[in-house]
Amino acid sequence: MSIRCAGLDESTKSDAQGRFVLRVAWPKDCSLLVKHPGFALFEQRMDYGTLSFQVHLDLAEIRHSIDVSAEDSSGTLLERSINAVSLTETDLRAISNNTEDWVRYAKLVAGATFGSDTIYVDGMPTNTLPPAATVAQITVNADPFSAEYSDGDSTHIDVVTKGSDRTFGLSMGGLSLGAGGHNPLGPGLRSESRSGQGSLTGFIPHLPITFIASLNLSQKLDEQPVLAVLPPSMELGGLLIPSKGSVGNRNLSGSLDSFYVHKNWRAHVSYYDSDISGSNQGVGGIVLPEAGVASRIGSHELRSTVNAEGENIVYRGGIVVSERRTNLDANSVVAGMSVPGAFLDGGSPLTSSESSGTHWTLKSVFQTSSAPSAWTLGLTVSGENDSRLDVPNAAGSFTFSNLQAYSEALAGVGTGTWTITRGTGFTSYSGVTTAPFVQKTILYSRHFLLRGGIRADYQSGFAVMPSPRMSAAADWHGFIFRAGAGLFARDVTSNVFLKAIDNGPAHLQQTIVTGVSLVDDDGSVGVSIPAGGVIHTQLAADLARPRELMEKASIERRVGEFSGGTEYTWTHDRHLLASQRLPDAGGWVDLLDSNRSGDKQRLHSQLRYIGHGQSFAIHYEWVRSRDDTSGPFSFPAVQDDVRAEWARSAGIASHNLALTGNLKLPGGISLIATDAWRGSAPYNITTGLDPEQDGLYTDRGGRARNSGNGPAYNSLSLYGYRRVPIPGFVRKGKRIYLDLGIHVDNILGNKDYTSVGSVAGSPTFRQPLTALPGRAVRFWVNLE
Repeated sequence: MSIRCAGLDESTKSDAQGRFVLRVAWPKDCSLLVKHPGFALFEQRMDYGTLSFQVHLDLAEIRHSIDVSAEDSSGTLLERSINAVSLTETDLRAISNNTEDWVRYAKLVAGATFGSDTIYVDGMPTNTLPPAATVAQITVNADPFSAEYSDGDSTHIDVVTKGSDRTFGLSMGGLSLGAGGHNPLGPGLRSESRSGQGSLTGFIPHLPITFIASLNLSQKLDEQPVLAVLPPSMELGGLLIPSKGSVGNRNLSGSLDSFYVHKNWRAHVSYYDSDISGSNQGVGGIVLPEAGVASRIGSHELRSTVNAEGENIVYRGGIVVSERRTNLDANSVVAGMSVPGAFLDGGSPLTSSESSGTHWTLKSVFQTSSAPSAWTLGLTVSGENDSRLDVPNAAGSFTFSNLQAYSEALAGVGTGTWTITRGTGFTSYSGVTTAPFVQKTILYSRHFLLRGGIRADYQSGFAVMPSPRMSAAADWHGFIFRAGAGLFARDVTSNVFLKAIDNGPAHLQQTIVTGVSLVDDDGSVGVSIPAGGVIHTQLAADLARPRELMEKASIERRVGEFSGGTEYTWTHDRHLLASQRLPDAGGWVDLLDSNRSGDKQRLHSQLRYIGHGQSFAIHYEWVRSRDDTSGPFSFPAVQDDVRAEWARSAGIASHNLALTGNLKLPGGISLIATDAWRGSAPYNITTGLDPEQDGLYTDRGGRARNSGNGPAYNSLSLYGYRRVPIPGFVRKGKRIYLDLGIHVDNILGNKDYTSVGSVAGSPTFRQPLTALPGRAVRFWVNLE
């Protein structure tokens, strides 16, 4: 016990009953301090005349470090994938104060360095992530052959939510400030980011219901360099190339989550609302500000999930309904001007575009928990209703093969291709997908596991496609062997059908006119449509759903606090979508077919260390990927030679490396380092010429598809974090904490270029056009 006053410090010890006496004169500014092992410091101001007060000692904060290692190979070690990872909110808190950063970090810890992501919240698909205050756990790549899902080789991410304590509380701050991040293509360009977050927690008296209300606001401004090249004739005409374009984004979102927990029942109902606005979207590189667009995206999602545990049966299911509305408005309505590899100027092909969609998913799953004969039975039903209204640019767009052809067109020579779109641009599409599934543990023991399952995937307009799965795992003298194979159905997205309908005879009509100049008899650009080839889109009569056959095999070994392993994955993609522009009566037909394919081999090796409160992981991936399509609306270089399209897959690097380190330092400080490295990735090189006069400009000059090698990428990031209790602040027996964090991204200041000039012979060929930000620092703070 001690009494501390201005200029005076007296101490004593209490007796066994806690009684003590201190005799001091009573100066000003006195406080009583009480210390006892195992309890937090008690401090009470003593005003003159105070005769008595109670001393309450709170338990001191206790920190535990638990190292988990598998001494045997039974249980979950056999059941999980080699590159699976599961992180709790305690693991993630040191990274950031938003869920997007948490997901990005979890992927890096799992070594998921490329490919698409499929995210689920409490087992239901989602396009929006819940606020960090509701996240309990994030798991990556748990079971790639589960019959419940159809993700295949994409990264499967599960987000599990949690309710709040039965107390009212306010988490203020969530402040995030960004600095640095200058574009390496223009060191003087600015990059600014700001964000704020807050949440309110509470409960309904006399009912087992708690809630969390969250509000988030973020703003970002990036100045992108404009590297367009104009011919002297255009520059002398008084048009100057701006050196930069400011691309801005603003996101305001809010959510309300309520949780019902009673005995063996758990229900979660949430509503999410978001409004995102952007300016000068697409500007940068060779795209001038005039060719950019302004965007506005509004999203709403209502989600309800239920989990109930019986004596032998567990039920989980729910429904999610989401709505999305997007508006795009072009910066300019003048005619578009494009010289591949030099500049993109003028108005966009569409003056405005408005799209809206409602998607819903209903899911019910029954499963047993007994390992020897565990089975899962369920049904997923989804529906979508999408519509779009496109208003084409009445002036159309002009394309020229090179700067010389553009200069000649300014002088009246017919060297350009004019694309004009007319008609009614409103289209709509509705569809339903269903997938009943069943999975069973066929054999289970301490050292062996065999599972099998099957789905029956159906989509409107296509036949039912059975999708069988089988996986096995075995433990032999400390080595874990896993293998599996399965078929995965892919949905044809509504955008494919919308565009096919949009470009049909009854809607928009696109006309291509070749050999045009930029002046007419009166010296101005004409807007009347001369005779030309009309383009319409048609779906192949035998169009099929894409599908993927995936096979995996892996070996893993644990030695003390170290674990290492290698996994081999082989995927065969069939019935991939692509287009061909073929001659038709009066013009052209874009035939959308499912006659393409792809093959990919991936070798993933990893080494982990977990012990003494520290953890490290290193992942290396070697990838060999080949295909003959870049998407549903990609076209071959030569329209009647699809075989020539088989080549390396665009954007997939052969060599990838990911490192993560998590250090617990004295004073409760957490330091996390991550490094992601990707080797050169292929990209397509074209010539900017249109020898077939079909308006596609896909000619490669005899080169193979994706013959270019893009720049490598490397980014080292550091995360620092400390959780600090605020002295003297206690809310219903619970301490108030201040979370302090710092994130330094790309700490080495690497110049990570994301695209280079791909038009051979153009002024920007092989020159960097866009890049990720350089070194950036972000500070954040949470009060809860």
